[in-house]
Amino acid sequence: MWLLVPAWYLLGAVAAQSEPFRMLSPQQFTEGSVAEIRISAPDAAGRTLAWRILLENAPLAAGTLNITSEGVAKLLVEVPRLRTDDALPISLVIRDPEIKKPLSIIPLWIFPEDPIADLKSRLPEDQLFLYDPPGDTATWLEALDVPFTRCSRPEEAEGAVLLIGEGIRFTRHPDLAGVLRKLAGDGMSVLCLAPRDGELYAWDSDSGPLPETWQVDGPRFVENRDKRLVGLGLETQGFALEASDGEVRLKLNAETEWPWVEFHYAGGGSLRFCGVVLAASKHSSPAPQVLFKNLINPDPRKAL
Repeated sequence: MWLLVPAWYLLGAVAAQSEPFRMLSPQQFTEGSVAEIRISAPDAAGRTLAWRILLENAPLAAGTLNITSEGVAKLLVEVPRLRTDDALPISLVIRDPEIKKPLSIIPLWIFPEDPIADLKSRLPEDQLFLYDPPGDTATWLEALDVPFTRCSRPEEAEGAVLLIGEGIRFTRHPDLAGVLRKLAGDGMSVLCLAPRDGELYAWDSDSGPLPETWQVDGPRFVENRDKRLVGLGLETQGFALEASDGEVRLKLNAETEWPWVEFHYAGGGSLRFCGVVLAASKHSSPAPQVLFKNLINPDPRKAL
């Protein structure tokens, strides 16, 4: 058994550096929308700067950026339609009109109007099962037209992926942790989204098959999976993983910075916990949908 710990944890915390221009809004936009871009620029308070949005060095839009006395600026930009089904990278370039060198270059992404259309087209309804007592995740997936089969008990799941809906309280379902562990040990891919409370995982020598590996990931786990999802600002909770004397236990812990934990079994199954809130998110960008597409992959070791 091994434990993969993020490199940033081994190297120690690095002091955060102040950024002269920092995004306060999402960096992902949907084609054909009107994007509201909010920027924090305390060092440029009260100034008027120039901005351009570039696609492969070709300007899409340009104008002036008026920084308030509080050091905040806002832009409204019409996002163009894509001529491809893939997301496109663009750049927000901020400069002083009297200086050639840019003051800041901020990466942005344009996504198709339906950023998960490819997932929906190849995801049969009997492949994704949902156990969702709170109900928020079912409502979200129905609004997105994602095909799934809802089950009243996790044991009813027969597809490739079992999704546990956001906000579930393990304290109200004391047998759930053991059931999920067994399903993963039997070869199923189980993904639990943003649980509310309780002991999420416990293993000892009497608990069935031992996971071959387990892994935790830190605050940048979303960007590590998909570089396009930089700077999300989504509500996130951390997990605490304890391993000692032949026992492994996983609990919610607001003081930790591990929003992702996964266990992999010899039979190909996996049990994964994501602390990022997606279904109940008020995020205005397509980012929660794109992250969901990446997480729901029946083979969690390969990106979609």
